[in-house]
Amino acid sequence: MYIGIEFLYFVGLWTSSSRATLGMRLMKLQIGNAFDGRTLTMTQAVTRWLALGLPFQATGFVPQLAAIAGLAGLWTLVLLISTAVSPTRQGVHDRIANSAIVQPIAASTPAVACLVLVLLLVLVPLIAIVALILLGSQVSAILSAVGESV
Repeated sequence: MYIGIEFLYFVGLWTSSSRATLGMRLMKLQIGNAFDGRTLTMTQAVTRWLALGLPFQATGFVPQLAAIAGLAGLWTLVLLISTAVSPTRQGVHDRIANSAIVQPIAASTPAVACLVLVLLLVLVPLIAIVALILLGSQVSAILSAVGESV
C-alpha cells in the first residue's frame, strides 16, 4: 500500500499540469522533458520513479529484506553525487528518464521556503530535546508503561 501511495503521489504530480510535487511547488521548481520542456509522459515519470529507487526503500519494512533498503540508501547517495557533479544538474535518474528539474524564469527565488525548511530542521529536534529535558525522570516511566502495554 505504501508503494502504491508513493507511486500515485510522485508519478501523478510529475505528470500533472503543475509538473511538480508539493515540495517542488514550495521551492518553485518544475519537472519536464529534458529535450523540449514539456510535461513528462507517464513512461518518463514511471522510469524516473523506478530510477530513484523509491519502491525499493519500502523493503526496509520487512526485516529479511533490510539489506535491499540499505542498498537503496546507498543508491540515493549515488544519485545526489551524480546530480551535484553534472553540468546540467541532472542525476542518473533524470538522464535515464530524459527529464530535468527547472525553475521557471518568472518564479522568484524560494528564499522564504528555504528559511522555513531550515528552521523546521533546527527547531523540531531542539523542541524534542527540550521536552526530554523537561520531562526528566518521567521519560523512563512513560517508556516502561508503553512497553508494558504492548
